[in-house]
Amino acid sequence: AGSISGVNITCASTGATTQNISVTGTVNNPAPTLSSISPTSVTAGAGNTLLTVTGTNFINGSVIDFNGSALTTSFVSSTSLTATIPSASLATAGTPPVTVTTAAPGGGTSSSQTFTINAPAPTITGVNSSATDGSYKAGAVIPITVTFSVPVSVSGAPTLGLNSGGSATYASGTTTNILTFNYTVAALQNSGDLDYNSTSALALAGGTINATTGGTAATLTLPAPGAANSLGANKALVIDTTAPTVTSIVRQTPSGQTTALTTVTFLVTYSEPVLNASTSNFSVVAVNSTIVGTVQSVTGSGNTRAVTVNITSGTGEFRLRALN
Repeated sequence: AGSISGVNITCASTGATTQNISVTGTVNNPAPTLSSISPTSVTAGAGNTLLTVTGTNFINGSVIDFNGSALTTSFVSSTSLTATIPSASLATAGTPPVTVTTAAPGGGTSSSQTFTINAPAPTITGVNSSATDGSYKAGAVIPITVTFSVPVSVSGAPTLGLNSGGSATYASGTTTNILTFNYTVAALQNSGDLDYNSTSALALAGGTINATTGGTAATLTLPAPGAANSLGANKALVIDTTAPTVTSIVRQTPSGQTTALTTVTFLVTYSEPVLNASTSNFSVVAVNSTIVGTVQSVTGSGNTRAVTVNITSGTGEFRLRALN
């Protein structure tokens, strides 16, 4: 390819006079075509990557252009070129075009092929909840948030297994990096510090969780339960669906048999702290006697109460009964 001039063409025929003619003109490079590239994709953050392109009309000096920048290209044949894509050009997810350019005269730039830089697999960075620290009974709904390193898209209804014996179901957050799972507390589920039950507690349940850009499937490994960034470490949520029970009733005053006093005090101890204990939760029961009495007052907090009984008539033995 290039300009030509001063080329002598000798025309001769028998009996004719020989004559030299000087010719000038241009020889053009052919226009390149691009039919395929290999590889067609990598994951963002990949190191230097060798790219091979296939097409036609390649010449020594044809250049592979990656996302508009010329790469240092090696000529293999008229149908094949290679070049190394530097790692800096592969740092961010996207779909950069690939073309081949051949210099003038003639030449030109081929049509493009799309190269895909996929986002890295999303990872879980932490689990938390917007619920207030405290105790929750059956029927309560507790939102649990799972944060990923990059935005993710969700299909179906993934679940999060919990150490209370229940599970939370995906509710919202697709195309963001924070997904919300809702946990409805059910009867017989209990936990002193709500957390998920293992590092593999997040299950797809037939759904998907993939990077919004590039579609790479997320890595679903959770922080270890109780460790930094876990639900248990970030929140203090108690799941308590077991009713408290009375563990003991002990007479306080008087300490022995009485004939002069009509007021007796008992110390009632529960299996856990309780609220709203009142006189209606206790009664006086005569034991083979004519005793008649009433519960006069209930005082105290936490898991103990002082219960005062007033005996209005009768003699004999009686007991204090605690009613749930």
